[in-house]
Amino acid sequence: MGLMGSLVSMGSVIMQYAINSMGYLFIAGHIAAKKLFFFTVMPLVALCTSLSTFVAQNKGANQGFRIRKAVRYSNIISISWAVFVAAAALFIAPYLMKLLTGSEEATVINYGSTYIRIQTAFYVVLGPLFNFRHSLQGLGKKILPLISSTIEMVGKIIFTFFIIPYTGYMGVILCEPVIWSFMFLQLLIAFYKEPYIKEHSPKKKPQSLGA
Repeated sequence: MGLMGSLVSMGSVIMQYAINSMGYLFIAGHIAAKKLFFFTVMPLVALCTSLSTFVAQNKGANQGFRIRKAVRYSNIISISWAVFVAAAALFIAPYLMKLLTGSEEATVINYGSTYIRIQTAFYVVLGPLFNFRHSLQGLGKKILPLISSTIEMVGKIIFTFFIIPYTGYMGVILCEPVIWSFMFLQLLIAFYKEPYIKEHSPKKKPQSLGA
């Protein structure tokens, strides 16, 4: 998990290089939007963290069916939160940006509002991404979650040096949502291809606790 966090941080530092080249107004808008982003994903982080513990406990009790059910319900909750936040961002993003920055500068407000509106629209993949990654960690899998972090770091390198120079601030905004989508697909496949999860598919009879 420490290595996974290091890869994510390295990608963020590289990404900051591209953001810094756009001027102080974009930097101000980006920082404010990032603060709002971290605030709105707190429920998703809390959910996936508790899910990791739940999965580990039920793996120990050989209750794979409960793990599948918990992941499904967690994804439903995450997607519901994503829809609510995305809908709210459409209407109140500019007001929140003004509140966070204390600025009336149009560039700051417009950039920050566009950033958070697009980001929240992709929470429908970000929440399940968190859930699948932490569930795999709860199952004791170390490499599969690490692959997703590697995808994130490589994706940010590609965007920073090959895409953002031609697309400008829109490339910065789309960078993480595009990477989240690839990470989500990798983790979705990894979770349901996991032998223990396949063994406890709904088509099979649940095992008792003492089995």
